[in-house]
Amino acid sequence: MMATVLAGVLFDSLRIGWAFGEGDLMTWTSVFLLFIASYLSHKIWHVRSAGRPFSKLEGHALWRLLGYGFCFLALDDLFRIHETTDNTLHKIAGVKPSDLTDHFDDAIIAMYGIVGLYWLIKYRRELFQYLNLWRYLLGAALCTIATVMFDFVSSSKSVLMEVLRDPEHVQLTIAITDVVEEFFKIYAEVFFVGGFLALFTRVSIKAHQRATTQGAAA
Repeated sequence: MMATVLAGVLFDSLRIGWAFGEGDLMTWTSVFLLFIASYLSHKIWHVRSAGRPFSKLEGHALWRLLGYGFCFLALDDLFRIHETTDNTLHKIAGVKPSDLTDHFDDAIIAMYGIVGLYWLIKYRRELFQYLNLWRYLLGAALCTIATVMFDFVSSSKSVLMEVLRDPEHVQLTIAITDVVEEFFKIYAEVFFVGGFLALFTRVSIKAHQRATTQGAAA
C-alpha cells in the first residue's frame, strides 16, 4: 500500500490515491481478504460443528454466520451495494446529496457493524474459549472505527471548505483522507484473516488430537 502512495507522490501522472478508488487495486485486495475471512470462518465452523447440522442455538454457529457476513461484505465491496443503496435513497427521497444526507452510506456501514457486534455478544461464550483471538478482534475493531471516522470526514466537503477555504487544499485533504481510510480498512481485514487463520489452525490441531485419542481408545 505504501508503494502505491509513494508512486502517486513521485509521478505527476498518478494521483496520490490512484490505487485506492472504487474498482482499483485496493478494492480487489479488500475483496480478496474478505473472501478469505469468509472461507476461514466457514472452515472453523466445519471443524467446530464436527459434522452436526447448523443450529443457531449452538455456540459454534457464530463462525458460519460470520462466514456469511464476510461473504456479503466482499460482495458489497465488489458491487458497491451500500453506495448504490445510498444513491437509491436519495432518488426515492427526491433530494440531492448534502453533508447530512451524504452520510446514508456511513449509516449502512454502521448497521453492518452493529449486526456483527450483536453476533459476537450473543455467542460470547464461544469467543471466551479462544482468548488469544481477542487481540485480533480488538485490532480489527479499532481499525474499523478509524475507517468509519475518516470516511465521515471525507464526505464532509462543505465543512472542510469552511475550515480550509482553498478548494485545492480541500481536494488534497479529501484525497489523503480517502487513502488513510482505505489503509485502516485493509488492516482491519488483515486482522480478521490473521485471527481466523490462527484459530482455524488451533481448532484443527485439537480436533485431530481428539480423533487420534478416540481412535487409540477404540
